[in-house]
Amino acid sequence: MRIATFVVPAGELDLAIAELYGFGTEGVQETELPGQGIELQAWFANEVELGWLERFGPKWAAPPDVDWTEEWRSGWAPLLVGERLFVVPDWRNEPTPEGRLRLVVHPAQASGSGYHAPTQLALEALESAVRAGDALLDVGTGSGILSRAALLLGAKKVIGCDIDEVALAEARDLPVFVGSARAMRSGAFDCVVANVNAEGLLALREDLIRVVRPGGRLVLAGFKARRLADVRSAFALPVIQELASAQELASADWRCLILQKAEGQASK
Repeated sequence: MRIATFVVPAGELDLAIAELYGFGTEGVQETELPGQGIELQAWFANEVELGWLERFGPKWAAPPDVDWTEEWRSGWAPLLVGERLFVVPDWRNEPTPEGRLRLVVHPAQASGSGYHAPTQLALEALESAVRAGDALLDVGTGSGILSRAALLLGAKKVIGCDIDEVALAEARDLPVFVGSARAMRSGAFDCVVANVNAEGLLALREDLIRVVRPGGRLVLAGFKARRLADVRSAFALPVIQELASAQELASADWRCLILQKAEGQASK
């Protein structure tokens, strides 16, 4: 067993973790280094080439004589998100608090574990945005956590899409496909959620708006506060709610928007 240790910027954390699992890691541990980024320790059977992650200068070492699986798992405590969700890893057996919906996640398998600020903001936003019986599109679904949350919150039909086929492996029990919103029919969804970075949101703007039915809701997440004006200006839809990450989160200063398409606005 060998451990690769390196530091990545907070904004590249989810992508780096997904990449590590693509290279066959058996587990990843995160440690915030204030002012520096996020230190990642990834366990492998043998040393491997880490592709674009090599630019972060990974250092390889043999692990100490510790049960690293249990050590790693112990760091994933259940999490209360928003007013209704209880995010819990699949190996934990704590009872679900009264009034909460149990959202089971698999942190070791893909990006979108529910323990990062952008995903938490998207989950909180879905509590407000999802209506009973909604048809919802989850763009950049990754592990499928937002799709699963939407179903718990009352959505009737959920479809997820992602351009990363590896990331979709954990969501194969859901209706998912490799691709983007461009493949979907205009006005097909009551709610659309996209938890991607600012550049991705801006690139997908026309299709994200197009696939929402008139009067439907659009949840945008995955961007920092410094890009808020850019996102609001590009989408130019009425804002129902703006959410901000709490300062105690490791990657603070993230933003999320719930927008609404006008009742009379056509879906071209």
